[in-house]
Amino acid sequence: MISVESIVAPPSFDGSEGLLALIVRGSPDQVGTQFVTATSHELQVGVIKKAAGDEITPHVHLVHHRLVKATSEVLVIRKGAVLVNFYTSARELVGTRLLRGGDVLVSLGGGHGFQFTEETEMLEVKTGPYFGRSSDKVQF
Repeated sequence: MISVESIVAPPSFDGSEGLLALIVRGSPDQVGTQFVTATSHELQVGVIKKAAGDEITPHVHLVHHRLVKATSEVLVIRKGAVLVNFYTSARELVGTRLLRGGDVLVSLGGGHGFQFTEETEMLEVKTGPYFGRSSDKVQF
């Protein structure tokens, strides 16, 4: 069974904070596709389970110009364990979660930091293009 936990920042004085991240755990029970992100999110993330012999019809994706306002990323924890600290855009700590092998983090806003409690392997996917460390992120 898939579980999805939302990490949400409390509203700021101007109501600008909201969904910071999604944590996806487990495996799907049923064959099909289940998207964990809303269709309005800049990054679309889904979990797919297919039975032996199933097919996805060959296809191409149409070209669309999309406006991407922020970098979103997906981290797949392949093995190990990592503590993830979630922050608002104002750098205030919202919470901490432990992710283990098989867990997926979908980062949609705010900030984050990582503390590795075991040797860990992760796969990272994020929106691009990448403009370099000094242009793409602010460390604090």
